[in-house]
Amino acid sequence: MSSAQRKERMMKKRTAILLVLALLMLSACGTAAQETQSAAETEGPPDAVISLNGTEIQTGKYGYSWTEDLGNGEMAAHEAGSPYLVDIKDEVPDLNISAEDAVITFKILGENGPDSVSVCWWDASTPSDTGEMIEGTGSDSGTRQDAVSWSIPVKAGRIYEVQANWSGEETAGEYVLYGFRILI
Repeated sequence: MSSAQRKERMMKKRTAILLVLALLMLSACGTAAQETQSAAETEGPPDAVISLNGTEIQTGKYGYSWTEDLGNGEMAAHEAGSPYLVDIKDEVPDLNISAEDAVITFKILGENGPDSVSVCWWDASTPSDTGEMIEGTGSDSGTRQDAVSWSIPVKAGRIYEVQANWSGEETAGEYVLYGFRILI
């Protein structure tokens, strides 16, 4: 075998080895992408709705700290910071009411409701370009109706933030911030 043939044979072997390595790397990337996609498809914190006189709307979900059992012995932590609702007031869901005051039902969609809720509100006319946090004009804890529902008094012209808090053994420290705006 000549020197040129040996070099050619060696190059073919290197090319074959590099091709196999490249395929292995690509298949590993595909697996990582599938794992990332699976993690993104986890349930995360529960959604919530508000309702009044048969009208129901889904609230916005703006911040949370949530841990989820993936069922395979692994846990997935979900965290998202909350924007200042006054800054995004035109993006929060609206519920129209026919009177100045009303009592709405706030309901967690799921089997395990929070242990407590706290409600803060701001006047919807609060300017969003203040550049600083403006304290809420009030707060309430709502009245529990059942395991997943709370009664919350509302007034037209306000932006509401409901913080649902879980404090059970497996859910200690978990919370979700929900938001909506009440219009007349």
